[in-house]
Amino acid sequence: MTNVIDLTEHLPHSAWNTFKKDLPHQVGVFSKRNWGTPLHSLCSYQGKLKPALAHKLVLSLSKLGHRIFDPFSGSGTVPLEAVINGRVALANDLSTIAVAITNAKIGETNRKGCYQIIDHLESYIDSHEPSKKSLLDANEVHFNKYISEYFHEKTYREVLLARDYFSESKDLLDANWCLVFSSMLHILHGNRPYALSRQSHPLTPYAPTGPFIKKSVVSHLTTKVSSSLSAKEKLPIEQFGHCEQVDVRKIGMLGENYCDLILTSPPFAASLDFIRLNWMRFWFAGWGLSDFKQAEFDFIESKRNKDMRVYMDIFENFAKLLSGGGLVVLHVGKNRAVDMAAVLKEFQFPNFKLSDHFVEDVSASEKHGIKDKGGTVEHQYLIYQRL
Repeated sequence: MTNVIDLTEHLPHSAWNTFKKDLPHQVGVFSKRNWGTPLHSLCSYQGKLKPALAHKLVLSLSKLGHRIFDPFSGSGTVPLEAVINGRVALANDLSTIAVAITNAKIGETNRKGCYQIIDHLESYIDSHEPSKKSLLDANEVHFNKYISEYFHEKTYREVLLARDYFSESKDLLDANWCLVFSSMLHILHGNRPYALSRQSHPLTPYAPTGPFIKKSVVSHLTTKVSSSLSAKEKLPIEQFGHCEQVDVRKIGMLGENYCDLILTSPPFAASLDFIRLNWMRFWFAGWGLSDFKQAEFDFIESKRNKDMRVYMDIFENFAKLLSGGGLVVLHVGKNRAVDMAAVLKEFQFPNFKLSDHFVEDVSASEKHGIKDKGGTVEHQYLIYQRL
């Protein structure tokens, strides 16, 4: 750990120093992975930030009304805790899946709009046949088993048609569409009765086992949407947020003085192969074989873009979004292969100074049913101040 610094000019009552001393997300009920609103579990997500940690970071690093921007939104954990706690939530991600899940959580939704989408889906399934593209992509995209091997043949047909429907009706600006689509992603595969697939895993579509059981897409989807809406309706959200879909290397285009604080947990280096582990959901979102190949160039967590010098471009964009004194807070990690904070500290980011580097030992953390989650042994917090 480095020396304690005073950030009271930006953070009231030295809240950040208190966070480092007490690690409040590890205490009592906050230590539970399922702490917080069930909406955090709208869709199972690899590498999701622990909700209690996001909650405590939001409270420790910002004030009421602050504009918090998460440029690597993922499943929207930070933005959701921001809107729940009276902050303005701004988010971004390159992945359609992530943008949809985030907008579903922080955008304005209602039951009428969501159920209307489900009704349209049901009519679509009853009146169409699967497209040639969905059939072709289902045969070409298979990282273990073929997609048809995950479902009863009648359920498989409905899944193909649902893919076509969501591709044709796609509207990431509509939080209702995003919530129904995200719910569909959640029920695609898993090891519980809610899942449409044979026995698999809720995070990663491991090769399926067990009997083929016919399951109705519309019925299972309606149940999931209803429970998600119930969870959201209980939240004290006064101002809804929005997630953009921009390459993080170009987010400076969002405008000057865009936010007060950038708080994010970017992909950990040399850790999870997020795209491959989520291959079925990306397929359902419309990806074909060529899209998986292109992702190797587009996504910074891909093997082709593993050189962390990409953060020079990212911080150049951060500088455009923040005014003088604004903070960038990165939650990164150290694993067996890479000490991410050590690498980033070697860079001199123009217009920024490193104000703090704090380390939290997580070497004893549980694996949550995944054989290898990247072997992370430290959570690292880097705070940069805009000059």
